Amino acid sequence: MRRFVPMACIVALALFASAPRLHADAVYTFSRIGSNPYTFSFTLPTILTSTTPDLELPPLVTPFFVLRDSALFVGESYCFSFATGSGDARVTDSNCGYSIPSGALGLIAVFSNANAPGTYLPFASSGSHSDLT
Repeated sequence: MRRFVPMACIVALALFASAPRLHADAVYTFSRIGSNPYTFSFTLPTILTSTTPDLELPPLVTPFFVLRDSALFVGESYCFSFATGSGDARVTDSNCGYSIPSGALGLIAVFSNANAPGTYLPFASSGSHSDLT
């Protein structure tokens, strides 16, 4: 039994590595430079173009916090919202306001027309703690 498990892992990796790519994934990377810098990334099968109340991402880990919830509101701008608790990331209106419960940390980043491959700088960001924004 001990020999079977490692072999199964090698076969699974080989099949995954040889699978044909039918499309390019969209990689989203958020970075803060300056004091308390951080970066976190996630990959999705397509570029986000519509409001998504729960991005269903695994926890996003940085040296300062772990973001366990995420959402996107698409209106005039793209409003990404992240929070440390589960079910906390909520954009409350078309102006990209957000609300989080007491004790949770949250972050919102607002971009213009972030609907194609490229590098975008947020024109607004806000956080519930100085390490976030």
